Amino acid sequence: ILMVDIMIPTVLVAAFAIAIALMTSVLRKTREIGLLIAMGGDRLGISIVFCLQGFVIGVIGVLAGWCLACLMIRFRHALMDVIVPIFSDQMTDSPYYQHFSAVKVSLPWESWDIAVTFFWAGLFGVVISTLAGLLPAWKASRLKPAEALRSE
Repeated sequence: ILMVDIMIPTVLVAAFAIAIALMTSVLRKTREIGLLIAMGGDRLGISIVFCLQGFVIGVIGVLAGWCLACLMIRFRHALMDVIVPIFSDQMTDSPYYQHFSAVKVSLPWESWDIAVTFFWAGLFGVVISTLAGLLPAWKASRLKPAEALRSE
């Protein structure tokens, strides 16, 4: 539950970053979008392009996140042996650290529950990043060709 409480705001902040990046892309390509519309380009097609950009960003982000999560799980003890002494010499003798080290964490292919959690987290990330592309897609599809071509 705690991980979900941490993950949801993190994904939402990332979605805002994706939306801002796509909105910047729309603003930079105003002239090209206007030219496409003036030449008879379909407004729905232009919208789909920006939604697909959000989808691709989401898929790449989820795959990178899954790989990094698996690496962190796999090398958890080695990472803790490096990180903990940097922050505290007494922490390695602490019962909290000993308890944390003893907790078994499975990789996704070792536990059905972990695999399902990885899947739902990834699906949530992809859906949110795709939805983050809706506002820029809507803005791009609403551009008027004359105003867009005059903008630069």
